[in-house]
Amino acid sequence: MNVASKIVLALVAAAACSVAAAQTYSSDADRRAANREQALERWRAQQGTTQDSRSDRRYDNDRRGKPSAMQSVRNTTHKAAQSTRNFTHRQLQKSRAFKARQDRRGNPGPTPSVHEPRAIGR
Repeated sequence: MNVASKIVLALVAAAACSVAAAQTYSSDADRRAANREQALERWRAQQGTTQDSRSDRRYDNDRRGKPSAMQSVRNTTHKAAQSTRNFTHRQLQKSRAFKARQDRRGNPGPTPSVHEPRAIGR
């Protein structure tokens, strides 16, 4: 095989590869464009609902009957806060009951001491 035919064969092979790559890119681009259009159509259909119904969806359950993410976070936070409030209320009631028992016994408990501030070096 002479040099000219090797060069021609190499050019034909390179052209065939570039055509195949261009076709693959073109079909991928077409598929992506179609997917983009479908996604935009779905988004536009969802945006066609009224503002009230969209804002109410946050508070409704989703299609499977489970609470929405916002509801579950709110419920979890509410339970934790309520638990803390109940605990502190019980501790306050115990403290008041203890003080009342001590007062009935005639033991007023420790008196707060008042310290006079002193200047350093006196």
